[in-house]
Amino acid sequence: MIVITAASGLSASASEPTSYSPLIYEASFFADATPATALDMVRRVPGFRIEEGEDLRGFSGAVGNVLVNGARPASKIEPLSTLLARIPARRVIRLELIRGGGAGIDMQGQTAVLNVVLSTDAETSEAVQAEIYAFEQSPFLWGGQYERRENRIDQEWSFQIGRGIFSTDGTGPGQLVRLAPDGSELLREQVDNKFDAHTWASSAAWERRFGDNRIELTGSGTLTDYRDQLLYAGAADSRQFDFFMELVDLDAALVWQRPLTTSLDLEVRLLQNYGEGELQSDGRLTSGTQSFITSRKTGESIARASLTRQVSPRLNFETGGEFAFNWLDAEQQFSVDGAAVALPQATTQVDELRGELFGTAQWQPQSNLRFEAGLRLEQSVISQTGDGSARRSFFYPKPNLALTWDAAPDQQFRIRIEREIGQLSFLDFAASSNLANDQVLGGNIDLRPVQRWIAEAGYEYRFAGDGIIGLTLRHDEIEDVVDLVPLESGLTATGNLGSGTLDRIAVDLRFPLRRLGLLRGRLIANGRYDWLNVRDPVTGERRGVSFQVPRTATLRFENEVPKHRLNWGIEYMPYSRSPTFDPDQTRYYRIRDQFSLFAERRMTESINLRIEAKIWDDLEIPRTVFAERTPERPALFTEQQSFDPRNRVQVRLRRTF
Repeated sequence: MIVITAASGLSASASEPTSYSPLIYEASFFADATPATALDMVRRVPGFRIEEGEDLRGFSGAVGNVLVNGARPASKIEPLSTLLARIPARRVIRLELIRGGGAGIDMQGQTAVLNVVLSTDAETSEAVQAEIYAFEQSPFLWGGQYERRENRIDQEWSFQIGRGIFSTDGTGPGQLVRLAPDGSELLREQVDNKFDAHTWASSAAWERRFGDNRIELTGSGTLTDYRDQLLYAGAADSRQFDFFMELVDLDAALVWQRPLTTSLDLEVRLLQNYGEGELQSDGRLTSGTQSFITSRKTGESIARASLTRQVSPRLNFETGGEFAFNWLDAEQQFSVDGAAVALPQATTQVDELRGELFGTAQWQPQSNLRFEAGLRLEQSVISQTGDGSARRSFFYPKPNLALTWDAAPDQQFRIRIEREIGQLSFLDFAASSNLANDQVLGGNIDLRPVQRWIAEAGYEYRFAGDGIIGLTLRHDEIEDVVDLVPLESGLTATGNLGSGTLDRIAVDLRFPLRRLGLLRGRLIANGRYDWLNVRDPVTGERRGVSFQVPRTATLRFENEVPKHRLNWGIEYMPYSRSPTFDPDQTRYYRIRDQFSLFAERRMTESINLRIEAKIWDDLEIPRTVFAERTPERPALFTEQQSFDPRNRVQVRLRRTF
């Protein structure tokens, strides 16, 4: 393994080969940054970014890429960043960066997983935190939280309660110009967007060891309140769109672990989630009024068990099963000038019973070479009642094969081949709307999950202690691509387009700046370019997929000044574009020249102050609305919305006891 004790370089451990070779970051590596929490340390691990996990049904595939003492968190709802922010930095012994695979660790298709190893020393800690977001002109948002943690030799418990900030970017004044196909101006309006949002959240966790048994219980609850208003003011008339959302989420989880023999370990997980929400969109136009109201309830129950067998230091097996039951009960109402308008799947109840059996083998024939092979067998039955009835079964085998080769202590090659099955969103079975963009979507009972064959190759070179050059190439063969499709009724719904492909190139660079006199400075650059290729259901032409950002890039400078216990930096994002391909219109959400500046100072041993500013240059939303659904698809009009997003300043003060 490679042990990293300070920012100055690497030191190799002369231990016997293990079944994986992680990079070990001792707590001393982060000393100059004066971290307050485990989150501060994780964010400084070279070449690693926290992935919170996707919002998917079931446990497999929905988890993030951080472990705590070798185990994944009990809850799949609580963000990893929230969990890590509750752990004092003084409890962290080391961080283990596992690349390509590790003994008894299901990588869940991820190329890297970070294990946070904590001290078991008895201690009690408390913390209070206050935070504000001050937007240019308005709004002014505030949040705060209190947390307490007690750790004893054989048990640990924690509690947190607070008001969180639910922020949205891209709000501010702007202008809309609508043009006819001949270029003549049809409409010119001044635009303003306002919002107010917050969350109330509380969580608790308890962990106890009874001999060889470990039990963990967690529970959490979140209330989200979000409101925004979009105003369009023209020379002769105006339009106003109001949106309101109130969501409640409750979550409970249990984990039980115990060794059955010296080489066989058992883990059992039970999870239960319940949610409900009320959403309302209202439009007030010169021609009349529109209203779309949604009421929904959701639930999820999961039971998962796995057995891990350590045959030898070089050979490891894991097998198990997972069963999940999910349900949705949704009702929608759409009215124009107070008169009800019929919607497909306006009232729907959906449930899914899903089971999965899995097995994985990890083999290390040489100290620098690792193989992982696995197979998951998924069977699900989805039933729908209400305005439409359907019952369908799906069976998918999901094999995976991964190879990791450490060509040298500072160089690693990775290859992955895997079949991945997407999870259907129950919300796509019900109707929905976006009144400001003239969109009312119907539900679709004929959805199938997207299926991908993924081939991925990666290379990583580490130098000068914390320098990195990384390159990833990926190709996907995709079936049943999920996007917006036309319905015979004239409405639009989420559906399947057919087959498609994805080609990706991603670059990760990290350069220490010691030679420039910045002993603890670094320059970080990340970029990704995707080529998505699917066939449009109306024109038959090849294009991308809605809401899939084809390219992203960020450039970040960071510097630490230990003498003043100060960290500061700046991040720049030059461009980002998110498309929407509707049968009746295309729309792009384009961001240019976004800057983020931050400074964090350890005022005392117990007080941390962080100030962050976000500065925007431009936000554009071009839209083309088509006159008819034909392959030629002549334009009815084109539209250009340009915004001057509100810059914001964020201030966070945290004190620990």
